[in-house]
Amino acid sequence: MAQKGSNFDTLSFCFAGNLVKNPQGVFVDIMTASQHLAFEDDLKALLDGNLSKFIVAPNTQISIDPYQIKPHYFYSQTECYGTLLTPIWGRDIALNHLNLKLSYFKALLEYLKLKLQQQKLGSTDLTPCFLRNERG
Repeated sequence: MAQKGSNFDTLSFCFAGNLVKNPQGVFVDIMTASQHLAFEDDLKALLDGNLSKFIVAPNTQISIDPYQIKPHYFYSQTECYGTLLTPIWGRDIALNHLNLKLSYFKALLEYLKLKLQQQKLGSTDLTPCFLRNERG
C-alpha cells in the first residue's frame, strides 16, 4: 500500500533512502546516478507499455498521466521522497520521454511524406529535408 485508499488506482515507486537535509543542511542520503537511471528506465518502460520487468496481475491495464506523477508528500503527511528532488521531478522525466518519442514520430512522418512525394515525382533522394545541408 502506498496511498491509503488508493490500492487499485495508484502506482507507486519506493526509493531507498531519505532524500532530505539534516539539521546541518547536509542531505542524509543521495540518489546515485545508477538509482536515478533505474527509476527513469522503469518509468519509461511503464509509459511505453513494456510491463515485462514488472509483476503485474493478469488483465491489468496501466495508464499514466504525467501530470499526476507526484511525490508521496503530496498525498500524505510525510517527507517522502524528500527535498533533494523537486516536486515535479518524476513528471518532468515522463514528459521529456513522451516529447522525445513524439519528435521521433514527427520525423518519421516527415520522412514518409517525402518518400511518397519523391516516388510520385520519380526522385531518388530520400534524405529528409531536416537532414539536408541546403541553403535557401
